[in-house]
Amino acid sequence: MSTYTVAVVAGTLLLLGNMARNLHLANPLSIPHIAIYSIFLIIYVLRRRIGARWLATILLVALYLAGAFGYFVYGFIGNSAPVYLALCVVAASFYGPRGGLIAAIGSGAVIVATATLVIAGHLVFSYDVTAFISSPFSWIAALTTFAAMAGLMITQVGLMHRKLESALREQQTRMDVMTRTNARLEEEVAARTTVEAELRRQSALLENILGSLPQGISVFDDQLKLLVWNEGMVDVLELPREIMARGVSFEDLLRVPARRGDYGPGDPEQQVQERRALAMQFKPHSFERTRPGGRTHLVVGKPFHVDGRIAGFITTYTDITQRKQTELEIQRSNAVLQSILDNMPGGVSVVDSELRMIASNGLFRRLLDLPDRLFADPQPSFEAMIRHNAARGEYGTEDVEARIQEILKRACHPVAHLIERRRPNGTVLEIRGAPLPGGGFITIYTDITERKRAEEDIRHLAHHDPLTSLPNRIALEARLDQSIAEAARNRRSVAVMFLDLDRFKNINDTLGHHVGDLLLVEAARRLRKAVRASDTVARIGGDEFVVVLPALEAPEVAVTVAGSILDALAQPYFVEGHVLHSTASIGVSIYPRDGGDVDSVMKYADTAMYHAKELGRNGFQFFSAELNQAAMARLDIERELRNALQLDQLVLHYQPRLGRDDKVTGVEALVRWNRPGHGLQSPGVFIPIAEESNLIVLIGEWVLAEVARQLRRWLDAGLSAPAVAINLSARQLRLTSLPGQIAEVLRSHGLSADLLEFEVTESMAMENPERASQLLGELRSMGLRLAIDDFGTGYSSLSYLKRLPFDYLKIDRSFVAEITHDNNDLAIVRGTIALAHSLGLTVVAEGVETAAQLALLASAGCDEFQGFHFARPLPSGELEAFLASHSATVIR
Repeated sequence: MSTYTVAVVAGTLLLLGNMARNLHLANPLSIPHIAIYSIFLIIYVLRRRIGARWLATILLVALYLAGAFGYFVYGFIGNSAPVYLALCVVAASFYGPRGGLIAAIGSGAVIVATATLVIAGHLVFSYDVTAFISSPFSWIAALTTFAAMAGLMITQVGLMHRKLESALREQQTRMDVMTRTNARLEEEVAARTTVEAELRRQSALLENILGSLPQGISVFDDQLKLLVWNEGMVDVLELPREIMARGVSFEDLLRVPARRGDYGPGDPEQQVQERRALAMQFKPHSFERTRPGGRTHLVVGKPFHVDGRIAGFITTYTDITQRKQTELEIQRSNAVLQSILDNMPGGVSVVDSELRMIASNGLFRRLLDLPDRLFADPQPSFEAMIRHNAARGEYGTEDVEARIQEILKRACHPVAHLIERRRPNGTVLEIRGAPLPGGGFITIYTDITERKRAEEDIRHLAHHDPLTSLPNRIALEARLDQSIAEAARNRRSVAVMFLDLDRFKNINDTLGHHVGDLLLVEAARRLRKAVRASDTVARIGGDEFVVVLPALEAPEVAVTVAGSILDALAQPYFVEGHVLHSTASIGVSIYPRDGGDVDSVMKYADTAMYHAKELGRNGFQFFSAELNQAAMARLDIERELRNALQLDQLVLHYQPRLGRDDKVTGVEALVRWNRPGHGLQSPGVFIPIAEESNLIVLIGEWVLAEVARQLRRWLDAGLSAPAVAINLSARQLRLTSLPGQIAEVLRSHGLSADLLEFEVTESMAMENPERASQLLGELRSMGLRLAIDDFGTGYSSLSYLKRLPFDYLKIDRSFVAEITHDNNDLAIVRGTIALAHSLGLTVVAEGVETAAQLALLASAGCDEFQGFHFARPLPSGELEAFLASHSATVIR
């Protein structure tokens, strides 16, 4: 309980006691006592707002007035003396001894004044002493007074006790602090002693280190006064030991070598001052100095700093006489080595373990056509040369960086090697390399171009017919064996054709071998022209030739090729002024149906060839009856297809292509054959056969003309004609006249180029990317739009694809068909759409047949759609109705 609370309680007890007594005696003092008590309560309630010391002041004033009032009004012997005693105790509690003294003086002044007035007779009190003594309330007042005084005294004693305890605790705290301070001082003294010992040890260690170093060392302060040195410095500069002392000046030390003439002729003092001026700049320096005695020293100096400012200079003096002699020996050895390298018959380069070229000769630079700028550095970087070669196409155009890293990796771990490399300029180099002891490698480059050419000529003679330059039997069997192995891996077929020229013996015997040889040469030329570049044409002797057709998807393709060969060889020969005629008999065998190895298929083809001769010559026969039957059926289709163009049996159907907004964006023209006796034939029946002959070009010309006529009819009828897409064949893509032909059709029918689109399959575009890029670029410049068809089914190179000027990319139906239940196909479709969009192409999905497929394609970002889900290929009349009536929302 605080002093303030005790004082208030004590005052309250005093007031309540006196008030009770005065009320009992009917004394009017009870009224002011009630007022004072009310003041006490208000003071206590407001103690936290006003503050204890302010309330204490009010409390003291109230006690003082109550006591004075009791003396003057109630009587000198009234019960106010305890009130004054409480006043003095409360004042001393809050304001110390001085406050208690002032309260005692004030109280005494009231008591003395009252007593004087009573003795003088100016104050007379009349009251009943007996009633006062007998009243129990008087005792209550007395008891409360004593209780209040006792409470105040106990409080004061407790307060004094607490102050005393506080003072003792403070004294103990100060003693603890002094103890800790003494302990810390003792630790610091011990640490300082340890540091001084460590400094002495390090100083001794530094002196030993300096004395043991092979170099001379000197340390000068910022005024160039000597601080530290070792014997090496004295020996290098040949200084007298008597002048060596701490604090000796830089000038005094330099005067010794200057006067000795170490710095050359001139005034020694001037030389000293010049060197001092340089030293005062405190700049790092390094130079070599050869003394008159022939010794060479490397002098290296640099400033040192303390607290961020220059504090002096450290200089080392290293005797490099032996090293300089070694360098001279190395230079002489290098000169001898370079002379040897320059006189070697091959190019030579030497690379060290850090892949720096430390030696080479002029022939090396000439053989590799290396520019002089690469050798501006005496030891050029091996990597720089590799990157120079890569930049000019020495390592091809694909994965160049990977190739560079592979070469550098091998160079870091060299092994003996011998390789041949053909440079882009045709030079063939034999490169022989070997590792060097300690790292690095040496490489010798020999020009073997002439030798390789001679070897190739010998090899060509060994594997080719000297008359026609066609492969001979040895080369034929090797190629056929390879074709069979590849066909076995890829589940394809290989056709082998044996050809024998009919009646050649008569020509040879009648006109001579010279004319016969010229006829054979021309026959060989026609054979090469009649087949694909990937096919093999060989001469195995006399008038016998063999043609190998590898990687056939269908054996029936051989029928078309055989027909083309018969047509080519049946044309007249103009030789030495003679017009000669010679047909051929062809026998065909198929791997694996007829035989499983080279010997079997060649034997069966030979057998079939003789069978063809027996049946009247100028024809071909398959080894098996079934293939013969299929071959004849294929010939029937080809023959009837030629008539179909003349008899106008071809018709066009149009399949709409729709956008994401359900609007028709164009149609694709698809040819159909109304074959007599067979009905309407789809392109899959006759287009592959047409592509093997020139019929595909004629069909393509007919389709282009028919589409132009149909567009003209729609425009003349006032209809809104859609853009029509036409499929180009591989043979059309090879025609240089195609752009002019299309331009003539547009002009003659009065059509704008934006009404036509052309579709090229991925395989056709990649057959000859350079030629395709040129032709398609011409078509694009005419304003025609182009599409790459069946994307994903060929083997395209993205590096070429991005250069081809396509507007559309059509995803093949084989991927669309399975996207609803094959996540791989869906991933391929999504990737293809993203790829096409990144190249700025519009994506068309073919073969859309269900709403589920459409929803997946639309969610993947596909732009346009084509398939049976919207419409089958329609005749022109039905297409017009579709365009006119189609308004329902299909894409959901």
